[in-house]
Amino acid sequence: MSKRKSWIVGLATALPVIFLVGCGTSQIEPTNPLEAAQSGLAHFTNLVPDARSIDYGFENLSELRQATLGHPYQVYVLEGDFMRATDEWRYPVMVRGVQKALLTIAKRENRWQAVDFGAAILAKDLENHERALSYADNRVDNVKILLRNHAARCDFLMFKLPSQDLYSCDIHPLSSAKRYLEKTAGYGREHYNFDELLSLMPSSVEE
Repeated sequence: MSKRKSWIVGLATALPVIFLVGCGTSQIEPTNPLEAAQSGLAHFTNLVPDARSIDYGFENLSELRQATLGHPYQVYVLEGDFMRATDEWRYPVMVRGVQKALLTIAKRENRWQAVDFGAAILAKDLENHERALSYADNRVDNVKILLRNHAARCDFLMFKLPSQDLYSCDIHPLSSAKRYLEKTAGYGREHYNFDELLSLMPSSVEE
């Protein structure tokens, strides 16, 4: 596999996103993504004004204050002919079992931090695709992966068992990827293997 330069990227959304660096409610530094997500969720829910809560995927401020964290997605990027894990996780923000938004946790300056909150459209897209998958694909012990191709500006969903090889996983296109593939390849499928996807995707370039 070819060796590419490493670079840190974010995911775009059409809805408002709150950005913070180094947020937290405790003097104790988070030592892992979950700890950063727990303190970050409490912090962000206090930042959204009631009049704007619907812009972030919530009916009102009361619903936002009921939010809990779901099972996270680790963010990978497609670079050249390989998939690279990033130091970024997307935690679903849940209300009564429904995925409302995403809380982004990233490792910056060797510290785990909650850095943005929102992405209601992407959160709903991920939830809809997960529900459409079979139980065998969507097991609780799977590692959930959000795969991003920056050159094509599209996202994919993957499920990986702890013992499974990354490149053997099915790759499920999200709505942005389905639109791209239908436009460029003239067709779309429910899932691809890595070699199939690689032949259809442009190489990501450094931004």
